[in-house]
Amino acid sequence: MYRTKVLIVEDNTVVAEDCRHCLESFGYEVLPISSSAEESIKMAKKSKPDVVLMDIKLRDEMDGIEAAEQINAKFNIPVVFLSAYSDKPLLKRASQVGSFGYLIKPFADRELYATLEMAVQRSKADQQCRLDEEKNSIALKMQIKKNLVKIKDINTTLDILMEKRVNEQLRTEETIHTNFKLFVFPFIEKLKKSLRTKREQSILSILESEIVNVVSPFSRKLSYNM
Repeated sequence: MYRTKVLIVEDNTVVAEDCRHCLESFGYEVLPISSSAEESIKMAKKSKPDVVLMDIKLRDEMDGIEAAEQINAKFNIPVVFLSAYSDKPLLKRASQVGSFGYLIKPFADRELYATLEMAVQRSKADQQCRLDEEKNSIALKMQIKKNLVKIKDINTTLDILMEKRVNEQLRTEETIHTNFKLFVFPFIEKLKKSLRTKREQSILSILESEIVNVVSPFSRKLSYNM
């Protein structure tokens, strides 16, 4: 059965050992205790704990909040802070680096257990949310890609249909143009030569205009003068 791994970062040996005994009694796997910020970052990288129990006031130049910020950013490991202080500036700094909990010394065993469990469960929930977001993002990108392919296919089909329609229109115009050139216009010219009165000529002119008006929408090439 998998046991949750905890990294304790505490420079007070008595407090560190008390935490270790408490956590082991609750079934946690406690990694070797770290007493400095720099060392805790190295151990977090090497051991990949599920949660870090971090004292804020450490004896080196870097404090626990700075170490927690790096651990959270680099390895995405939740950090619960330990401190004998509860002043607002300290709490604000801790919250700004993504703290998963804050325990004021001294604390009860059950309080430690509950805080760590909440931190671990919250971290798992956050990771699942990120995974779901990534999956949704990938699915969305795939759907967009499919839609773009469909749109491209539709555009290609429309282009083919449009080209076909244009070709059909051109063939229709060509047919109309040919028929009028070969049959209709020569016949009208022949009639002109046989007409004697102005009235007959006027009627023929009206007939010519009507023929052109009826047929011209279907033929861009049509011209009586051709």
